[in-house]
Amino acid sequence: MTLPVERIKDERLSEKAVHQLLMLIRSGQVLVGEKLPPESHLAEQLGISRGILREALTILEARGFVRRAPREGTTVIQKQEDNMAEGLAVQLKKATLMDLLEFREAMECKVVELIIRRASDEDIQELNSLLEVTDMEATSKDYYFHYRLALLSDNALFVSYIKVYPMSRTI
Repeated sequence: MTLPVERIKDERLSEKAVHQLLMLIRSGQVLVGEKLPPESHLAEQLGISRGILREALTILEARGFVRRAPREGTTVIQKQEDNMAEGLAVQLKKATLMDLLEFREAMECKVVELIIRRASDEDIQELNSLLEVTDMEATSKDYYFHYRLALLSDNALFVSYIKVYPMSRTI
C-alpha cells in the first residue's frame, strides 16, 4: 500500500513524520482499524530512516493514535486526542518539579506492583527486549519503555500521565 505522503526533508524529522501521519488519520485517508505499511516501506515513502520512523510511531502510540505489536505491525486505533490526558496536562503544568518527581516515583512503584500481578511472561520478555534495542535515541527508548510499563499495568491513569508528561521533560 502506498500512502499519499510528502517526503520529509527538514530537521526534527520524527515530529514532521508524526504531523504527516496525523493528517492522514484525521482526514480519513487512513482509517481507524487500518494497518500502516511495513516500517521499511513507510520510512522509504517519507524519506526518513527506520529509526526516525520508529520514534514517530512511538509518539503516535503514546498519544493513543496507533497500536504497535511485534509481527502484527502498526494499526490506527483512534482519530481524536485523549481528553483525559489534556485535563491532566493542565494540572501537571501547575505542579512543581518536586511534585512531579514524587508523583512519578510513587506511580512507578505501583505500576511495577501491578505488572507483577497482571503481566504475562511474554509481556515481561517484550520489556526485556526493549532494553536491548540499539537503533533508538536514548530519550525515546526510555520513554517507550516507561510507556510500555504503564500499558502493562492496565491502568488508564498511569498511561495518561506518561503520555502527557514523560520523565525526560522533568529533568
